Amino acid sequence: MRFIIVAVGTRGDVFPLITLAGALTKRRHAVALLAPSGYRDMASDAGVSDFRPYDKQKCCSVAGDQLYLLPTRYSPLFFRRYACLWNAVIYDLLRAEAPARPLVLSSASGLLWADLIAHKNLGLPVIRVQVDPPDAGFQSPLVPVLPESAIQPRLVWECALQWRKLAAERGLNAGITTFQRTQARKNSLPHVGLFPEWLISGAQRIRRFELLAGFLPSPLRPVPVESAQPVAKDQLVFVGGTEGTLDAWMDRFAKVSLEACNETGLRGLLLGSKVVSRSNGHSPLRWLPFQPLTEPLRTALMIVHHGGIGTAAEAIRAGVPQIVVPRVFSQFSNAAWLVRAGVADVIGPDEFSSAMLSGTIRKIANSVETKARVQRVAGLSDPDANLARLCVALEAFQPGHNTSPWSSPVNRLRTPAAAPYTVFVEPPSASISEPCR
Repeated sequence: MRFIIVAVGTRGDVFPLITLAGALTKRRHAVALLAPSGYRDMASDAGVSDFRPYDKQKCCSVAGDQLYLLPTRYSPLFFRRYACLWNAVIYDLLRAEAPARPLVLSSASGLLWADLIAHKNLGLPVIRVQVDPPDAGFQSPLVPVLPESAIQPRLVWECALQWRKLAAERGLNAGITTFQRTQARKNSLPHVGLFPEWLISGAQRIRRFELLAGFLPSPLRPVPVESAQPVAKDQLVFVGGTEGTLDAWMDRFAKVSLEACNETGLRGLLLGSKVVSRSNGHSPLRWLPFQPLTEPLRTALMIVHHGGIGTAAEAIRAGVPQIVVPRVFSQFSNAAWLVRAGVADVIGPDEFSSAMLSGTIRKIANSVETKARVQRVAGLSDPDANLARLCVALEAFQPGHNTSPWSSPVNRLRTPAAAPYTVFVEPPSASISEPCR
């Protein structure tokens, strides 16, 4: 089969699709991966030879550093600067491949709509792949710092003009009504969820997914360290967060992490994009740039992170308790699901202090119930088997206009229904309808 995989978003959004592209390539399918140019080497390591960046122009290469715009009132500025051009380039690549009738697997992202246009205008079969679980049903506790002003309508208008110009160059109808109708079609497309059913059991929006494949392996696969000796779980692992959103946060995160290590007497490892200069040779907190979590989690007592679903999946697989400090995007919703599953505690960003963090660390370290639950959940995680079953399901895909485009039932990809009731004890404070503070 011929596959085109379109990966849009941050590391946590792109990594699983690189893994999927590599797996399909190894199964002797023809796979083209459309992704930001910074992932070329990782895709090559995964075995993907046909890599096509959609951010070739210099102005797009800095988009990752400006992700902070998206959760603010200036989000249309990000769309105007980057997303419009990305979608134009992606549509060009899809149009060039249309005669081969590939199956398009695309990120279920608000930053992507070229796949929807290709489905409507070119008749390409499209499956949308969603990495994050669906919204847990509450409003983010973060509110805009400033109300909208006269500049927001102007930014929206400029963004619309930018897309209209790019669409017209490609012979597309760029009217606002046509665009809105195209966007509405996304819910009629097949959706695959790269998270397990037991994590979101009972969610109303689970019905939109025809496949729930579970967590996939990370494309970053270090060589395992063999040791005959038992490994001491005596390290705290800290992960700062999403690239492009850390400028005003990383210093505070590092400061609180260091103070928590001092107060608890535990050593720590801080993974982030910038060197933390406050550490010295005698500091209990060591800094490293972002790296695969497999080895750090091997010796981790627990992990403190931002709520990215990829980081959470690695911690679940390793059987490591989590403390989540959500700040942007889907991190609040992810945190709510993790708390409901009993594998994490949450500290709101406004409450993130050394006293709060140290107290939470001690509470988890002394909880036999939490440790047992985390280990039970780890037994449900089998990313390699999930990946193999997903590939088989995609190979059986039969595009058409029926309710289910798969030729056979796909419930075999889902976790048995009994699992949530035998694994989880829902904490009273973890209602998914309330803000996660």
